Amino acid sequence: MDNKRPRCLNACIIILIFNAVITETHNLLIFLKIIPIHSAFLQVVEFSVADTLVTAIPSFLAAYGLWCLKKWGWIAAMIGCGGYLHGMASLLTRAIATAQFNAMNIVSIYFIVFSFVLIGYLWQQKKVFI
Repeated sequence: MDNKRPRCLNACIIILIFNAVITETHNLLIFLKIIPIHSAFLQVVEFSVADTLVTAIPSFLAAYGLWCLKKWGWIAAMIGCGGYLHGMASLLTRAIATAQFNAMNIVSIYFIVFSFVLIGYLWQQKKVFI
C-alpha cells in the first residue's frame, strides 16, 4: 500500500495531525480557563465543541483514512478543511471588520491557506481514493 501513496500525501497527513492537535490544545486551554475569554467570543464553549466536531475529529479520521488510502479518509479531509475554512474565515472577517488584529489572525491565515492547498491537492489526487 505504501508504494501507491503519493509522497506529498505523507506531508499532508502529518500536517493534518498537527492541525488537529493544535485545535484540541487550544480548546483544552479555553476549557481549563488558561486562555482568557474575551467579550468578543460570547459563545466560546459552543464554538469549541463545534470546532472539535467539525475540524479536529475529521482531521484525525482523515489522517488515518488518507494513510490507508480510503475514500472516507478523502471525504473526512474535505469536511475538516471546510470546517477550518469556515471557522477561521469568520474569525478573520470579524478581526478585519473590527480592526482588532492579534496573533490569532496569523493562525487563521495559516489554517485558511493550508485548507485551500489541501483541498486543491486532494482534488487532483481523487483518483487514488475514489
